[in-house]
Amino acid sequence: MPLKDLLKDPLDLTAPDASTFMARVQGNILKGHDRNHTAHLFVRFGADVGATRAWIARDVSRRLISAERQSQQSKAWRVARGRGEPFFVFVLSHHGYQTLGIDAALIPNDPYFRAGMKGTPDAGPALTDPPSSDWEKPFQDDIDAMVLVADDDRTRLDGIVAELAKEIAGIGAQHFVERGDVQTFDFGGGRDKVEIEHFGHQDGISQPRMIRQDADKEIAERGAAHWNPTASLSLGIVEEPGRPDHFGSYLVFRKLGQNVQAFRAARDGLAAALGVGIEDAAALAVGRYRDGRPVLPTTVVMPGADPNDFSFKTDATAAVCPYQAHIRKTNPRGDLAAFIPGQTDESERGFRILRRGIPFGARPDLAPGSKLPPPSDGVGLLFMCYQSRLINFVIQQDGSDANAFVKDGVGPDPVLGVNAQPTAQQWPRDGNPNAAQFLMANFITLHGGEYFFAPSPLFLESL
Repeated sequence: MPLKDLLKDPLDLTAPDASTFMARVQGNILKGHDRNHTAHLFVRFGADVGATRAWIARDVSRRLISAERQSQQSKAWRVARGRGEPFFVFVLSHHGYQTLGIDAALIPNDPYFRAGMKGTPDAGPALTDPPSSDWEKPFQDDIDAMVLVADDDRTRLDGIVAELAKEIAGIGAQHFVERGDVQTFDFGGGRDKVEIEHFGHQDGISQPRMIRQDADKEIAERGAAHWNPTASLSLGIVEEPGRPDHFGSYLVFRKLGQNVQAFRAARDGLAAALGVGIEDAAALAVGRYRDGRPVLPTTVVMPGADPNDFSFKTDATAAVCPYQAHIRKTNPRGDLAAFIPGQTDESERGFRILRRGIPFGARPDLAPGSKLPPPSDGVGLLFMCYQSRLINFVIQQDGSDANAFVKDGVGPDPVLGVNAQPTAQQWPRDGNPNAAQFLMANFITLHGGEYFFAPSPLFLESL
């Protein structure tokens, strides 16, 4: 059976070809790397194409972690429980493929990838991002590649970054670095190291599961009466052009600044408008409380599991969870079929993305006893997501920014949405979906980004 036939379903790790398939796709796609610290080296290649290709084929390839090697690393860590190994990912932009002299027929052909994040695609909606001239200066220039290095050992990570910097300079290339660090919070009850984003909410609860065993485990813990996390491999992985049975994925990278101070002020204003506590107001904006509980009632099978088995079909009028809530905008769970002609629950599930982001920036205001105000800049999210087609990301981002998604008059996502003329949203209380009108949006600033493709290990070795 051709390996590409595996894309039709979730990957069963017991299948005869599972190990071979995983060796032919980079790590971090099927499952996140699960390291606490990251360094993202953005590279602009120099004039010596031969030296650049040799560096990728030799030095990058020897470090690269395939999905198969990632699985082996995880098994070894579960046995030893010691310091895990560093993790490496290498991705190319369309400009990077061209600079390397790759034949056009062998370059991934997604229209957004070929246009780049600064460009306009030949087909499909264009995002209302600020012009690239407003981005941070390093992101304004062409970016050819990104090396992602992740590690739980910050000192070792620093050493690897220094080593890579020497190699990049040695081939006549230029680079800059963005750093990310997992942020955790103690919610009590044994949940003392819960990963959160800077607005304070648990992050990463709801992810598509492209490995059958992972999906089965989540369903056994959380239930699946209303929501099934299972996804086929085709959601995130595509066959590489010109290289049958070798695979890659499109990666979106966006550096997003978060204005925590303004978000909290708006949260407090919404609480006053509704006559509720600030925790309840924040939960309505996100669709979940800070500790991850959804505002819609749900249950779990295994005590202590993160609750995630719900559908917005049980709240069709948005009397409990507003249409604009962040999790409802980005994963509508039944709303597309209800409000958009031609859409079905199955097509809606096909628009999901595989999120792999990590926060950036320090938070001294969160130290015990600190009286510092929350930051208005300098912190945010290094947003990353994998998908088999970039329209999945574009639709989610466009829907978050839009006033008319999932239907007219909803207004933008109060957490992620950026809109120059936002519609004030309707907010529910006590079963009334229109208890108060209040505008909450525009707390995110795009500092720069790019669309990339994660090539197969064999492609990189062959350069």
